[in-house]
Amino acid sequence: MAKRESEVAIFKKINSIKERLFICTEREEIEALFDSEGIGNLKERIELLDQCMGFEEMANTPEELPIEQEYDFECEMFVEGTWRMLS
Repeated sequence: MAKRESEVAIFKKINSIKERLFICTEREEIEALFDSEGIGNLKERIELLDQCMGFEEMANTPEELPIEQEYDFECEMFVEGTWRMLS
């Protein structure tokens, strides 16, 4: 039972982060949110950005990008905001 409660708590925390992420419109806001939640792992940050934008995974990329470049690209797409009209 404790494991289930822990899983529910994690699910609620992730949803709370995504709700607050949704209203971010500047890179600095995104960084501040992730920092305040202790999310330093770039893969985790990318996954949350993708979930918020409704993306499953990046398709048709010509090559694998270094994680830092991929994160920068994801942040640029998020801030640019076209995804908001598609979701």
